[in-house]
Amino acid sequence: MDNIPTLGRKKVDAHMHLGTDKYWKPASHWNVYAANAAAQNIVHSVAAPVPCPVNLMGFQTVCPSVWEFKEGEFEDGNHTPYYKKFITLGNHTTSFDSNQNPYSITNERLLKFSQGEPFSVTPLHHPKLDDPNYVCSLLSKKEVVGLKVHTIASYTSDPEMIHPEVIEKLKNTRKPLVVHTDYLQREAANPLEWITKQANPIKWIKFALEHDLRMYLPHGARANEDAIRLANDVQNYRTGLSQIMIGLSPSLLLTSKGEREKLVNSDYLRTVIKNANHKILASDTDYSWNVPDRNSTELEWEEFERVEAVMDEVGYTEEEKKSVFYSNAKEFFGLPIPAI
Repeated sequence: MDNIPTLGRKKVDAHMHLGTDKYWKPASHWNVYAANAAAQNIVHSVAAPVPCPVNLMGFQTVCPSVWEFKEGEFEDGNHTPYYKKFITLGNHTTSFDSNQNPYSITNERLLKFSQGEPFSVTPLHHPKLDDPNYVCSLLSKKEVVGLKVHTIASYTSDPEMIHPEVIEKLKNTRKPLVVHTDYLQREAANPLEWITKQANPIKWIKFALEHDLRMYLPHGARANEDAIRLANDVQNYRTGLSQIMIGLSPSLLLTSKGEREKLVNSDYLRTVIKNANHKILASDTDYSWNVPDRNSTELEWEEFERVEAVMDEVGYTEEEKKSVFYSNAKEFFGLPIPAI
């Protein structure tokens, strides 16, 4: 089979965001994404809300859940934050305790917007504040192809925070848990660094194996060779649907913040692609985190070319490339698109 140019390939974007985030710029707007996705020949996407969503409600904006510590509590060994909702009208902001199911409006809006659009949804789940009945009802919807947990935004330090009823529903539906994992090489000096260090991908993969859950790990499982090896080993004895899938982006941002990868000064994409079986990899953009570094707001869209260049170095066949760019995500999430 002749080689297909990268831009000519049909692709699935297995992980991207939509919405306005309290802390991250640029905003993750559909019109910007859709234009660039068409240019990249992305035929279907898997969308999650941004980690810390802000909703426009009439003349006011509402940020439904932000964690915080009172002065001195973290230093005294307390790792349980308070969760606050912020309502802004004009220049005035008021805070309240977060409600139960804080992301419900965000999730409902994204699900409604997805009707007729070429993307499926992984709603945002708050393990500490969500009612399990609400989460189970989300997982029953056909538009929902998984459940997203952003460990940093929700301050989820332990996978066991996920309610047993939610675990059972994930098992019964075979819909994957999409988990933001992270890594920090140095000792944590503040709450953000502490929760970043707690979000180790190995912890989450072991949780998935223990509970027979399927799991999608964006960001290359932080180039953690032990985590990748563990995910590979699952494939050696399981048949049918993959249990663990690893996303690849955003390579430039991840490389710019090397201390949040497992390997010091690693060549991020080569580390992941060389160590992972092609059957457990999926291409994604992580929109709108597809920027060169955290000081930039200029989106870049050359991730797929970088991925394919490394594939060529490693010696991927055309079928193996197709699986990473399209088929793995289609099968893993059960997406409503044809096989190629």
